[in-house]
Amino acid sequence: MGELGLFLDRPKLNLVQSVRSLNKTANTLRNGPSDVFAHIANARVQTLTRQFSEMKAGLYTLAGHNENIIRGLVEMLSLLEHKDSYLTVSIPSFWNKGPDGLGINGRFLEMNKIAAQNGVSIGRVFLVKDEDSSSETIHSILRAHLRVVEELEARRPRISTARWLVAQK
Repeated sequence: MGELGLFLDRPKLNLVQSVRSLNKTANTLRNGPSDVFAHIANARVQTLTRQFSEMKAGLYTLAGHNENIIRGLVEMLSLLEHKDSYLTVSIPSFWNKGPDGLGINGRFLEMNKIAAQNGVSIGRVFLVKDEDSSSETIHSILRAHLRVVEELEARRPRISTARWLVAQK
């Protein structure tokens, strides 16, 4: 599975080293036999520049097809290290099966488990409407997350998990 490799093969370059490497490669493309690759690379660098500007302002947008979103989320998870933490707030449709969601028991949930095994603290809040609280889909989503918590608690050595709280109104 390609996602697992993200956790195992993390590059240790810092941002400045990465930019230097990018500049060296860009110069090679610019002086290469074909302008096509230089034009493609230029378009990608312009996209990165826009994304970096958003990050400078404290924003990051991950959009696109379901597969791109899953891959991007897994890449973000792979950057987290021991004692890092992240909090998510999601609605049930985020976890739906099919092309509009991540999947109830999908790769992203499994990669969250690996992150937790690596010492990352994960907090998750589900926003559920009162009228949807008896939905079998929502119960399936919550059971999948509870399964991961139980698997983490059963590991030796045990992975610390907090008890779940269900807020009413």
